Amino acid sequence: MDDHVTLVRGGFPERLAPGASVALGGGLEARASVLTVPGTQYARTVRLSLSRPDGAVEDATLASTGVMRLMDHGPVHASGVRTGPGAYEVKLDIYMAGQWTILTDVTTPRGSGRLELEVDIFE
Repeated sequence: MDDHVTLVRGGFPERLAPGASVALGGGLEARASVLTVPGTQYARTVRLSLSRPDGAVEDATLASTGVMRLMDHGPVHASGVRTGPGAYEVKLDIYMAGQWTILTDVTTPRGSGRLELEVDIFE
């Protein structure tokens, strides 16, 4: 079964449309997806494509934290890596199915922003 991924903006959840652009703050825009890490059951990769109106963001630092919402498990911390022009990935070693909140802080010399996702991982 596929994960349910929900974007949280201003405390309000909405379905994350595939390929949709999301304003993060600090002039940053992101296209986000959450993928299962190959060879694992629960670990997930948050993949971001970051941009500004003048082009791809090449100088970002990403830090993610995953917390299990209802069972108070976690946190799981991970840093992002740049994988291409404006492309970044953060691998979170999530260790069980359930309802997870993943916060990803994006910092650049020109501003910062945050992406909040709720990810329901099924068996």
